[in-house]
Amino acid sequence: MTSLSAQAEILNTDTFFSAIFGQFESEGTLISSNATSDHQHSAEPFKAAKIEDLEVRTETNDFDFSKQEITVRVSPTSKAIRKAQEELYKAYTLEPNDQTRTALEYKIIEDAYAYWINEYITHEKQKLYKEWDLVLIDKKSIFEKQLLENDFDLTDYFKVNTEMKDLTLKKINNAEKSNLFQSPFQSSSVSFVFNDIISVDDIKSFANSYDPAQTSSSLKEEEYSYNKYLLQKELDLEIAESKQIMRFGQLSIGGLNRDPFRENFSIGAAFRMPWDNGNRLKIYELRHKLENVDFAASSELEEIFVSASRAKYDLLNLISKHEEMESLRQAQFEDSQKFIEVIANNQGFNPLHALDVKEQSIKSSIENLDSLRDIYESYLNMLKDSQIMFLAPYTNYLL
Repeated sequence: MTSLSAQAEILNTDTFFSAIFGQFESEGTLISSNATSDHQHSAEPFKAAKIEDLEVRTETNDFDFSKQEITVRVSPTSKAIRKAQEELYKAYTLEPNDQTRTALEYKIIEDAYAYWINEYITHEKQKLYKEWDLVLIDKKSIFEKQLLENDFDLTDYFKVNTEMKDLTLKKINNAEKSNLFQSPFQSSSVSFVFNDIISVDDIKSFANSYDPAQTSSSLKEEEYSYNKYLLQKELDLEIAESKQIMRFGQLSIGGLNRDPFRENFSIGAAFRMPWDNGNRLKIYELRHKLENVDFAASSELEEIFVSASRAKYDLLNLISKHEEMESLRQAQFEDSQKFIEVIANNQGFNPLHALDVKEQSIKSSIENLDSLRDIYESYLNMLKDSQIMFLAPYTNYLL
């Protein structure tokens, strides 16, 4: 991912991706027709020659220059050939944008989505870890007071110490996940907020409304169209050449001689039958390549349909499981809260019970975040497999 200068101290989902997409527009790497148009205007003009070949031959007999003969052979081109040549050259100047640069741009976009989701999950987990840490500190404080009691079981004290160590490792691992992605912002003072990130319900609605069968083009559509256009122009030139009947015209001039019956000038010409074997193989080869371009384009659309359909099914399946588990966790939390409210009014209430309920609620929230991460990653897979993520003009699909 490339480096960007921070536009503000606080960035949300909208401003984050606006900065990413805005960089492509400012650097001129966003896919558009401008690059192709500029390339066409900068190309050198081309004018097809009317004479394909000019050949001059000379012959002498026994080094007798009085008997020297000069032959001039001219191979002309037809109007159809010249037009086909100019059209083919024009096709060369319309070559699409650099595919390597385009692929790099797509990679940057894909990494930006993965980076933002990773930051969101790790940020939310870090908040829960802090809450969990406070709960464990309170539990440890209670256990330390109970150490003075003769019948106190040290097992609980050692257990909470172990939990605190494990939690420290979790916080370290969670912080390291942010380092897996290079930050696109140079300034360390920039902070992120995720109040506008897309919800699971909105993801579900988007997935249900998306129909993979409606995909009518691919990211390589421009490349396929250009290859087909170029092959057609090459084919047009081969056909024009195959239709040319006259191969060459020839003028021979003989040297001085004393024989009045010998010609000093002679004119000759060579003709060919149209559609002879000279161009036939090349014509059939180009026609075969044209058919392969259409086949490759239709095959890729089929692959996109299959991949996007599978990704949509996986996403909706994850959302369904997430909703069921979330409903179950909520029900368990409410039952625990009711239990705490009942026993809190009783004499001799143990605060450890309330802390246990709080800790279990935090653990459930962390599990919920892991499930949420799976949903977001599956959502990004659907956007990538369907190629929706890379369609220009770029759209922020995390809003």
